[in-house]
Amino acid sequence: MSNLVCYVFYKNIMGSICMFWFNSYNGFSGQKLFTETAIQMFNLIFTSIPILLYGVYDRDIPIELVRKFPHVYTEGKDNKFFNTKLFWSWMITALWQSIVLCIVPFQFLVNQGNNGDDESFWGPGALGYTALIFTVNYKLFSFQSIWHWGQYAVLFLSIGLWFAFAYAINQSIVLSIYDWYHVFDQVLAHGAFWAGLVWIVVFFQLFETTFHGFLRAYYPTNDHILQECDPQDYAENNDKNVKNDSGKEPLLTDVEMKGFTKV
Repeated sequence: MSNLVCYVFYKNIMGSICMFWFNSYNGFSGQKLFTETAIQMFNLIFTSIPILLYGVYDRDIPIELVRKFPHVYTEGKDNKFFNTKLFWSWMITALWQSIVLCIVPFQFLVNQGNNGDDESFWGPGALGYTALIFTVNYKLFSFQSIWHWGQYAVLFLSIGLWFAFAYAINQSIVLSIYDWYHVFDQVLAHGAFWAGLVWIVVFFQLFETTFHGFLRAYYPTNDHILQECDPQDYAENNDKNVKNDSGKEPLLTDVEMKGFTKV
């Protein structure tokens, strides 16, 4: 649940602060980069279902291993999963990614109008919001520990709902509040839109994969080690907790784990 608390702050700050950066382009007039209808549906439709499945079904460590090593509970008690440093690392990530979401779409969609002129800011806003939906949904998918076919389906459903919703409001003068009328049709027809979407999403996910892969490889925690062990291969005669000379519970890499087999 600690991850989920940080994630909820992360996704909402990234979406909101992105529009704050946009105001540096318009004299801080209060103009929004994303259409109002999409903003209202962000938490209600496009990012809600994956959170529900994560909260209900995800489990970082198999229950058999938790019973064998009950001292892993002390990490929660010691605030290793939720503390000031960890919280602000999420917030800093949200801030720099929001800057990318604000600036990069304008660079990809420059001079993409019918006569070589710039389209309105709604076009880059559509690209930025689409990349936002991809990013926040994949972010949740990347740090969960259990993957089920239903979670894959929900991931694609959340992204697909945005495209269906965007196309629907784009066709209606009322729902688009006049300003977004046929905007999505126009940007979808540009190859620069798809190139920008791929660039932003891949750039963010390369960062996530590299950063967290580095931490997992060189600074593993107890739960990382236990996730790579097969509880069925653990011998019953090893059912004990081993402490180091200082009396503190060691990382499981310091424990002689004779029954474990890495998956």
